[in-house]
Amino acid sequence: MTPLAICTTIFRPQGVLLTLAALLAFSSLTRTQPSDRVSRVVANPVQQKEPLTIQADLINPAVVERVALAYRQFGQRDYKKLEMAVTGNTASATIPGSEVVPPFIEYYVLVFSEGSADSATYPPINPEIQPLKAEVREATISNDLIAVISPEENERLKSDDVLISFIVRMDSLVDATATHIKVDGNDVSKHLVENGSLFTLRPENAGLTLSGGSHSIQVEIYARDGKELGNYTWTFSVLGGVQAFAGTSAGWLYSSSVQLETRNESIGSETTPYNRATVAGSGTYGEYRVNGKIHITNEEKDSRQPQHRFFLGAESPWLKLGVGDAYPVFPDLIMTGRRVRGFTGNLTLGVFGLDVASGQLLRQIEGDTIKTFGGGTYSRNLLVIHPRFGKKENSYLGFTLLKSKDDISSIRYGVKPQENLVLGTDFALSFLHRTVEITGQAAASATNKDITNGTFSDADIDSVFKEYSESNRNNIRKARDILSRFITVNEHLIPLAAKNLPTLSYQGAVALNISDNAFTFTYLRHGNSFESFGQSVIRPDVVGYSVSDRVRLVQNTLFLSGGFERLQDNTAETKATTTTSTTANADISYSSHTDFPSMSVGYIHAANMNDYPIDSLSQKYSRVKTDDQTNRVFVQLSRPFEYYGRHHATFSVSTSSRDDRTPRNFDMRSTSVSLGAISAYTIPLQTFVNLSVISNSYIAVDSVRQDTVFRRDVATAYTMLSLHGEYHLAEDRVRITGTLSPMFGDVDLRRTLVGGGLQYFFTKKVSALTELNLYLNGNRDNDIIWSLILRVDV
Repeated sequence: MTPLAICTTIFRPQGVLLTLAALLAFSSLTRTQPSDRVSRVVANPVQQKEPLTIQADLINPAVVERVALAYRQFGQRDYKKLEMAVTGNTASATIPGSEVVPPFIEYYVLVFSEGSADSATYPPINPEIQPLKAEVREATISNDLIAVISPEENERLKSDDVLISFIVRMDSLVDATATHIKVDGNDVSKHLVENGSLFTLRPENAGLTLSGGSHSIQVEIYARDGKELGNYTWTFSVLGGVQAFAGTSAGWLYSSSVQLETRNESIGSETTPYNRATVAGSGTYGEYRVNGKIHITNEEKDSRQPQHRFFLGAESPWLKLGVGDAYPVFPDLIMTGRRVRGFTGNLTLGVFGLDVASGQLLRQIEGDTIKTFGGGTYSRNLLVIHPRFGKKENSYLGFTLLKSKDDISSIRYGVKPQENLVLGTDFALSFLHRTVEITGQAAASATNKDITNGTFSDADIDSVFKEYSESNRNNIRKARDILSRFITVNEHLIPLAAKNLPTLSYQGAVALNISDNAFTFTYLRHGNSFESFGQSVIRPDVVGYSVSDRVRLVQNTLFLSGGFERLQDNTAETKATTTTSTTANADISYSSHTDFPSMSVGYIHAANMNDYPIDSLSQKYSRVKTDDQTNRVFVQLSRPFEYYGRHHATFSVSTSSRDDRTPRNFDMRSTSVSLGAISAYTIPLQTFVNLSVISNSYIAVDSVRQDTVFRRDVATAYTMLSLHGEYHLAEDRVRITGTLSPMFGDVDLRRTLVGGGLQYFFTKKVSALTELNLYLNGNRDNDIIWSLILRVDV
C-alpha cells in the first residue's frame, strides 16, 4: 500500500477510530510536556483573521515575575513577543487577528522567575527549533462573499465561548459598511465591530443572552447601490438546559459571578498554598454597559509586583472609561500588552478619537542594602496620549506621546532611577474599498538611565564637555533648556548623539487585495537604542523588508503562498560585523470539501551570514562568526468528519536541518511527527488525544584549549502521549475530567502526568470543582497539585 493510500485510509472515519484506539493520539488544542514552570498550554482552534488566544497554566506562580509569548507566522525567521497577562496560575495573551494566517502559528512560552534574568521555556527543549503549533484553518467561503469563522455550522459550544465572527470579501461592488446581522431574527447590526474585512460580535455586548439550544445567524451583504448581494444563514447550538433568549429589552440585563479557589502545590520538598477569590459583574442597558472585576490572592506581597487585580469600566457607543488594572493597546512600537494600574479611556466623536492611559507601571519595592545589592524597585508612573483623526477601521492619522518616570522618593534604597519619553505617529490609508491598504508608524525615544542627580547645571556641562569649545557648550545649554521641559537632561541621556538615529524606529506595509490574490510588502527599521517603557518585547537593532503573496484557486479550495524576508542588524554601525538573515518560504494548501483530507505542504530556507574574521583559533570558534543555512519541510493533513459525533483529526510531519558552515560546525537535525484528534461525541463525551515523536541531534563544543577543540555529539529523542477526556452525566450536573500524559525517552526527560477532576452543579449557577494532578518524575521527587474551586453565577 502506498503512503498516500495509507493516509487516505487513516483519514476515513473508520480508519481514524481504529488509529486512535491503537495510538490514543491528539491535537493542537492542549499541549502537555514536562516542565518545572508550565503544566500545559491551551490554544483554541481558529480560522484565518480570527484572534488567537493562548493560555498557559503555571506551576508555582509565586516565584514567577513575568511571562511572555513568542510567536511567528509560517515562513518568518524571528519570533515576535507579547507580554502575557497573569491572573492566579493562568497566563494568557491574544495574537491579533491580522497576524493569524494559514497554515499555522508557531509559538512558545517564556517564564521569568524572580531574581533571575534567565527564562524557562515551554516546550522546555529546543523551543525555537521545535515550537508548538496552532493550526489556522482556511475560512469557509460561502458564494465567494462571506467566510464564516465562528461559530461553525452545527457547532456545539458553551455560551461563554460564543463569538460571532466572519470575513466579508472586499470587492468593488460590495459595501462592507452596510453589512447586516440578525441573531435568532433580532437585528443587532449596530453592535458589529468592523476591523478591515473582519466582523465580530459578542452576544453580551448586544444585550443578548443565549442559553442552551439551537440558534441561528443571518448575514446580509449589500452592494454600493443598496442592492442585496447575498443572504447567508447558519445555525449553532449552545450547551446547557432549556433555550432562552433575553433579546434587547428596555431594562437592565446583568450577570455576575463569584469564584473561590484554594490550591496546594507540592513541588519537590516545597509546599505552597494558594487562596484566591474573584468577583466579576456586568450590566447592559441598551447601548450602555458597565463591568467590573476584583481578584484577590494570598500571593500579594510587598516584595512582588501586584498580584491583586481590580477593574471597573463603563462603555457607550462613543466613550469608554476604566479604572484599575488594564492592558491598553496603542501603536505597537510604543505600547501593547503591558499592565497599567490607573485610568484608561477611549473617546470617539465622528472623525476624531482619543485614547488615554495613565497610571502606575511598576509598584515600589523597598530594597535592602545588605540583602539586595542591586537596590529596590522604584515606583514607575506612565502617561500615554493618542489623538487620531479619521476612522480607525478605515483611514486615519494618529499621534502618540508616552511619558514615564521613576519616582525617586518612592523607596529609600534604590539604584539608577530612569525616565523615558517617546513621540510617535501612525496612519492608515484605504483605497478602492480596501483593495489597497497602506499602514505605517514611526517613533523616536529618549531614555535617561540615571536621573538621581537631576538635570545638568552649567557647571556640570563645563566639566563633562570641557574638551568642547565655548560655543558648542552654549549650544548644549540651549538644548538642555528646551529638552529639560520634557525629560531629565544629563550625561546618562540616550541619545547623546544623532549619528545613524539610534533611537528612531519605523515600519510600514502595503497590502493589495485584488480578486483572489493577497499581496503584502513590509519594511521596518528599529534603532539599536530605541526604547519604550510601554513596550518591553520589541526587537531593537534590525532593518529590512519582507514580501508575501497568497493566491486562492479552484473555487477557493487550493491556496498557494510564498514569501521572502531579508533582515540586518548593526543599524548604528557600532558592531564589528553586520549579520544578514534571509528567509524564503513556499506553501501549497488544499481545503477539501470531500472525504479526501485537507493538506498543506511547505518548505522554508533560512540563512544567516556575516563577515567576521577568523584569523585566529579563538576567532574561528567565536559565537560572533555566523554562516549557517537551515532547510525545513513540513506536511500536515487534517480532516473533520462525523461518526457518532464531530471529530477533527490531524497528522503532521516536520523536519529541519541546520548546516553550520563556520569552523564550529554546530550542525543540527530535528524531526517531529504528530497524530491526533479532537472529538465531541453524540454522548456527552469530549476527548483530546495526541501522540508526538520528536528527535534532535547536534554537535556541541565544550571548550577550546590552545589548538585543541573538545567536541561531543548530542542526541535526544522522546515520545509524548497526551490523553484528555471530559464526560457529563446526571443531566449535566456532574462533569468528570481525566488526563494522562506520559513522556518516554532519556532519563532526564521521563515524566508522567496523571490528573483528574470532578465538577458538581448544585444549581445551574452554583458549582464546585476539584482537581488533582500528579507529576511522576523520572529522576527526582514527584510533584502534586490539588485545587478546589467554588463558583456562583447570577
